[in-house]
Amino acid sequence: MERRQILADGATCEIRVILYRLISVSLSVAALLGAATVAHGGNDRIGQRLAAELVIMRGDIRLLGNPEIPKLHKQGLLSRLKGSLSVLPVLLREDGDPKTGVVDRLRNKLEQNDRTGFSDILDAVIARHPLDLSALRGAKPEPNRLNRAHAIHNEACSGCHDTPDPETPLPARNLFKQARRMSLDEFAARLLNGVRGDSLTSLANPLSTEDISSLLVFYRNGMPREKTSD
Repeated sequence: MERRQILADGATCEIRVILYRLISVSLSVAALLGAATVAHGGNDRIGQRLAAELVIMRGDIRLLGNPEIPKLHKQGLLSRLKGSLSVLPVLLREDGDPKTGVVDRLRNKLEQNDRTGFSDILDAVIARHPLDLSALRGAKPEPNRLNRAHAIHNEACSGCHDTPDPETPLPARNLFKQARRMSLDEFAARLLNGVRGDSLTSLANPLSTEDISSLLVFYRNGMPREKTSD
Protein backbone atom coordinates (compact mmCIF):
# COMPACT_ATOMS: atom_id res chain seq x y z
CA MET A 1 0.00 0.00 0.00
CA GLU A 2 1.35 3.42 -0.98
CA ARG A 3 2.40 5.62 1.91
CA ARG A 4 3.13 9.32 2.29
CA GLN A 5 4.88 11.11 5.06
CA ILE A 6 3.32 13.97 6.95
CA LEU A 7 5.28 16.38 9.14
CA ALA A 8 3.06 18.03 11.73
CA ASP A 9 4.32 20.44 14.42
CA GLY A 10 7.69 18.76 14.70
CA ALA A 11 6.38 15.22 14.73
CA THR A 12 6.66 12.73 11.85
CA CYS A 13 3.65 10.60 11.02
CA GLU A 14 3.04 8.22 8.12
CA ILE A 15 -0.32 7.99 6.37
CA ARG A 16 -1.86 5.73 3.79
CA VAL A 17 -3.01 7.91 0.93
CA ILE A 18 -5.54 5.32 -0.15
CA LEU A 19 -7.84 6.87 2.46
CA TYR A 20 -8.01 10.12 0.54
CA ARG A 21 -8.69 8.29 -2.68
CA LEU A 22 -11.59 6.48 -1.07
CA ILE A 23 -12.90 9.70 0.44
CA SER A 24 -12.52 11.90 -2.61
CA VAL A 25 -10.97 10.46 -5.74
CA SER A 26 -11.44 13.56 -7.81
CA LEU A 27 -9.85 15.88 -5.26
CA SER A 28 -6.89 13.57 -4.73
CA VAL A 29 -6.24 13.26 -8.46
CA ALA A 30 -6.47 17.03 -8.78
CA ALA A 31 -3.89 17.38 -6.02
CA LEU A 32 -1.47 15.02 -7.73
CA LEU A 33 -1.82 16.99 -10.95
CA GLY A 34 -1.05 20.23 -9.16
CA ALA A 35 -4.54 21.73 -9.27
CA ALA A 36 -4.84 25.25 -7.92
CA THR A 37 -6.41 24.75 -4.54
CA VAL A 38 -5.75 26.44 -1.23
CA ALA A 39 -3.74 23.48 0.03
CA HIS A 40 -1.42 23.34 -2.96
CA GLY A 41 -2.16 26.01 -5.48
CA GLY A 42 -0.20 26.52 -8.65
CA ASN A 43 1.24 30.04 -8.85
CA ASP A 44 -0.19 30.90 -5.44
CA ARG A 45 1.62 28.09 -3.62
CA ILE A 46 4.70 30.12 -2.65
CA GLY A 47 2.63 33.11 -1.55
CA GLN A 48 0.43 30.96 0.63
CA ARG A 49 3.36 29.11 2.16
CA LEU A 50 5.07 32.42 2.91
CA ALA A 51 1.95 33.96 4.46
CA ALA A 52 1.26 30.86 6.56
CA GLU A 53 4.89 30.68 7.72
CA LEU A 54 4.74 34.30 8.89
CA VAL A 55 1.59 33.61 10.92
CA ILE A 56 3.22 30.52 12.47
CA MET A 57 6.27 32.58 13.39
CA ARG A 58 4.04 35.12 15.11
CA GLY A 59 2.44 32.31 17.11
CA ASP A 60 5.81 30.83 18.03
CA ILE A 61 7.25 34.13 19.25
CA ARG A 62 4.12 34.58 21.37
CA LEU A 63 4.57 31.13 22.89
CA LEU A 64 8.20 31.91 23.72
CA GLY A 65 6.94 34.57 26.12
CA ASN A 66 4.55 32.20 27.89
CA PRO A 67 5.97 31.39 31.36
CA GLU A 68 4.01 28.12 31.42
CA ILE A 69 5.89 26.69 28.43
CA PRO A 70 8.67 24.31 29.61
CA LYS A 71 12.27 25.22 28.84
CA LEU A 72 12.69 22.21 26.54
CA HIS A 73 9.70 23.27 24.45
CA LYS A 74 10.97 26.85 24.27
CA GLN A 75 14.22 25.50 22.89
CA GLY A 76 12.22 23.71 20.23
CA LEU A 77 10.27 26.88 19.40
CA LEU A 78 13.50 28.85 19.16
CA SER A 79 15.01 26.27 16.81
CA ARG A 80 11.91 26.34 14.64
CA LEU A 81 11.99 30.14 14.45
CA LYS A 82 15.64 30.04 13.38
CA GLY A 83 14.73 27.49 10.73
CA SER A 84 11.90 29.71 9.49
CA LEU A 85 14.27 32.66 9.24
CA SER A 86 16.64 30.54 7.16
CA VAL A 87 14.03 29.90 4.46
CA LEU A 88 12.28 33.26 4.70
CA PRO A 89 14.61 35.11 2.25
CA VAL A 90 13.95 32.48 -0.42
CA LEU A 91 10.19 32.63 0.10
CA LEU A 92 10.20 36.42 -0.03
CA ARG A 93 12.21 36.49 -3.27
CA GLU A 94 10.07 33.83 -4.92
CA ASP A 95 6.97 35.80 -3.97
CA GLY A 96 8.41 38.93 -5.57
CA ASP A 97 9.31 40.81 -2.39
CA PRO A 98 12.80 42.36 -2.65
CA LYS A 99 12.88 43.48 1.00
CA THR A 100 14.81 40.44 2.23
CA GLY A 101 16.95 42.60 4.54
CA VAL A 102 14.10 42.41 7.01
CA VAL A 103 15.23 38.87 7.83
CA ASP A 104 18.50 40.14 9.31
CA ARG A 105 16.53 42.55 11.48
CA LEU A 106 14.30 39.74 12.69
CA ARG A 107 17.30 37.52 13.37
CA ASN A 108 18.96 40.28 15.42
CA LYS A 109 15.83 40.79 17.50
CA LEU A 110 15.60 37.07 18.14
CA GLU A 111 19.25 36.91 19.24
CA GLN A 112 18.63 39.86 21.57
CA ASN A 113 15.53 38.12 22.97
CA ASP A 114 13.55 41.21 21.98
CA ARG A 115 10.19 39.56 21.38
CA THR A 116 8.32 42.87 21.12
CA GLY A 117 10.72 44.23 18.52
CA PHE A 118 10.57 40.93 16.63
CA SER A 119 6.76 41.02 16.64
CA ASP A 120 6.61 44.61 15.43
CA ILE A 121 8.86 43.88 12.46
CA LEU A 122 7.05 40.62 11.71
CA ASP A 123 3.64 42.31 11.78
CA ALA A 124 4.82 44.75 9.10
CA VAL A 125 5.87 41.82 6.89
CA ILE A 126 2.56 40.06 7.52
CA ALA A 127 0.74 43.20 6.43
CA ARG A 128 2.51 42.91 3.05
CA HIS A 129 1.78 39.18 2.80
CA PRO A 130 -1.61 38.50 4.44
CA LEU A 131 -2.86 34.92 4.65
CA ASP A 132 -5.95 34.47 2.51
CA LEU A 133 -8.27 31.96 4.15
CA SER A 134 -11.40 32.95 2.24
CA ALA A 135 -11.73 29.45 0.78
CA LEU A 136 -11.62 27.90 4.27
CA ARG A 137 -13.93 30.20 6.18
CA GLY A 138 -17.62 29.61 6.62
CA ALA A 139 -17.58 25.81 6.66
CA LYS A 140 -20.40 24.41 8.78
CA PRO A 141 -20.06 21.44 11.19
CA GLU A 142 -22.28 19.22 9.06
CA PRO A 143 -22.24 15.45 9.68
CA ASN A 144 -20.61 14.56 6.34
CA ARG A 145 -17.82 17.11 6.90
CA LEU A 146 -17.21 15.97 10.48
CA ASN A 147 -17.15 12.32 9.39
CA ARG A 148 -14.68 13.16 6.62
CA ALA A 149 -12.38 14.96 9.06
CA HIS A 150 -12.75 12.23 11.68
CA ALA A 151 -11.54 9.65 9.16
CA ILE A 152 -8.55 11.78 8.19
CA HIS A 153 -7.69 12.44 11.83
CA ASN A 154 -7.80 8.76 12.75
CA GLU A 155 -5.69 7.78 9.76
CA ALA A 156 -3.18 10.63 9.62
CA CYS A 157 -3.05 12.56 12.87
CA SER A 158 -4.15 10.60 15.92
CA GLY A 159 -1.02 8.45 16.17
CA CYS A 160 1.10 11.44 17.18
CA HIS A 161 -1.32 14.14 18.27
CA ASP A 162 -3.60 12.10 20.54
CA THR A 163 -0.64 10.84 22.57
CA PRO A 164 2.06 13.54 22.32
CA ASP A 165 5.48 12.99 23.84
CA PRO A 166 6.20 15.89 26.23
CA GLU A 167 9.89 14.95 26.39
CA THR A 168 10.55 16.15 22.84
CA PRO A 169 11.40 19.78 21.99
CA LEU A 170 8.40 20.11 19.66
CA PRO A 171 5.66 17.73 20.79
CA ALA A 172 2.76 17.07 18.44
CA ARG A 173 0.14 18.71 20.62
CA ASN A 174 -3.52 17.77 20.95
CA LEU A 175 -5.20 19.29 17.93
CA PHE A 176 -8.63 19.75 19.52
CA LYS A 177 -7.16 21.83 22.33
CA GLN A 178 -4.89 23.75 20.00
CA ALA A 179 -7.79 24.63 17.69
CA ARG A 180 -9.71 26.15 20.59
CA ARG A 181 -6.72 28.03 22.03
CA MET A 182 -5.42 29.52 18.79
CA SER A 183 -6.97 31.98 16.42
CA LEU A 184 -8.46 30.50 13.27
CA ASP A 185 -5.70 32.09 11.21
CA GLU A 186 -2.88 30.56 13.26
CA PHE A 187 -4.40 27.10 13.49
CA ALA A 188 -5.18 27.08 9.76
CA ALA A 189 -1.62 28.23 9.00
CA ARG A 190 -0.22 25.35 11.03
CA LEU A 191 -2.41 22.90 9.16
CA LEU A 192 -1.40 24.36 5.81
CA ASN A 193 2.36 24.37 6.44
CA GLY A 194 2.60 21.62 9.03
CA VAL A 195 1.49 18.89 6.64
CA ARG A 196 3.79 17.66 3.91
CA GLY A 197 3.38 15.16 1.10
CA ASP A 198 6.09 13.35 -0.85
CA SER A 199 7.89 13.74 -4.17
CA LEU A 200 4.64 13.17 -6.08
CA THR A 201 3.27 16.44 -4.68
CA SER A 202 6.66 18.23 -4.58
CA LEU A 203 6.41 17.91 -0.80
CA ALA A 204 3.33 20.15 -0.90
CA ASN A 205 0.38 19.63 1.41
CA PRO A 206 -1.52 16.65 -0.06
CA LEU A 207 -4.83 17.64 1.55
CA SER A 208 -7.52 19.34 -0.51
CA THR A 209 -9.29 22.56 0.40
CA GLU A 210 -12.30 20.55 1.53
CA ASP A 211 -10.07 18.28 3.64
CA ILE A 212 -8.54 21.24 5.46
CA SER A 213 -11.81 23.12 5.94
CA SER A 214 -13.35 19.91 7.31
CA LEU A 215 -10.45 19.47 9.74
CA LEU A 216 -10.79 23.08 10.91
CA VAL A 217 -14.48 22.57 11.66
CA PHE A 218 -13.84 19.19 13.26
CA TYR A 219 -11.09 20.34 15.62
CA ARG A 220 -12.97 23.48 16.63
CA ASN A 221 -16.40 21.86 17.00
CA GLY A 222 -16.05 18.09 17.04
CA MET A 223 -15.68 16.02 20.16
CA PRO A 224 -12.21 14.61 20.84
CA ARG A 225 -11.75 11.03 21.90
CA GLU A 226 -12.01 10.48 25.65
CA LYS A 227 -8.33 9.79 26.26
CA THR A 228 -6.32 12.66 24.85
CA SER A 229 -3.50 14.66 26.36
CA ASP A 230 -2.10 18.10 25.72
